[in-house]
Amino acid sequence: LHALHRENEETEKRLDFLQTSLLAHLKLSEEIQPAELEAHAGSANPVAAAIAARRQQLAAVKDAYDRLVYSHVFPYPPAAQAAAYYTALEMSVNSKDKGALEFQKVLEGDVSVWDYWFGKFSKQYEGLPGLGSMEKIYNQADEDVILREMARKGAAGGPKAAAEPKVDHLGRAHAVGGRKTSTAQVYVWRGSGRVLVNRKPIDAYFPDLLMRSAALKPLAVTGLMGQVDVLVQVDGGGVSGQAQAAAHGIAKALRRLDPSLKATLRAAGLLKRDPRMVERKKPGKAKARKSFAWVKR
Repeated sequence: LHALHRENEETEKRLDFLQTSLLAHLKLSEEIQPAELEAHAGSANPVAAAIAARRQQLAAVKDAYDRLVYSHVFPYPPAAQAAAYYTALEMSVNSKDKGALEFQKVLEGDVSVWDYWFGKFSKQYEGLPGLGSMEKIYNQADEDVILREMARKGAAGGPKAAAEPKVDHLGRAHAVGGRKTSTAQVYVWRGSGRVLVNRKPIDAYFPDLLMRSAALKPLAVTGLMGQVDVLVQVDGGGVSGQAQAAAHGIAKALRRLDPSLKATLRAAGLLKRDPRMVERKKPGKAKARKSFAWVKR
């Protein structure tokens, strides 16, 4: 029972000291009252005298705190730390910090928390975009993924600079076109409109009008017929594959010669290689899918 009684006494001392500290906290959080100024009206500076009186009250609280610390009843925090905290609080209040005084009213219950929020902070956040749904936030990509995507779209460096022509020292743009098993090496440069395919004029190499039109489609779409010279070296495949490979190569070379033609050529579907190939023959069939004639007997 004696040990229990002593523990109760220590608890009561701690509560008394905490109550004294809270009272000092609230007292120092208030503005200097007119009564305090009247009490020191005879001094040269009533405000300074009132502050000095408050410092004496602080010293009394600190002495009481020190006694409790030395008796090991309330061993933490250090006395110097508590004194520095109260001194800083006193300086903040004496400087009449408007924000501190308004928040003190919230702590004392004179002002609603919501009223304080809407009156003090809500205007600062008006017009800002919302966070969106929490599901979208949790499922968003990592930072490195976002940066790679921005770099891919050209958004990382701001507005994308205009592309420059890619030509050699002779002013020629080079590209490689393909279709089925045909491959075409193409050179394009500003000229009088000559078109050579495997060192022959195009009308001699592609006598068929449809094949010739297919090969020259990029020039017709961009309106450069008769304004550029074209040299094509095509290998592999048949006539149709070579004509379409030449068209693919000419379109890519025109894009390098004049990057502003990219949108026109892409809209016409001339920049993308046609991936279709001849389907392989299957065993037991005449061709890829054709079957032999069925004989009943």
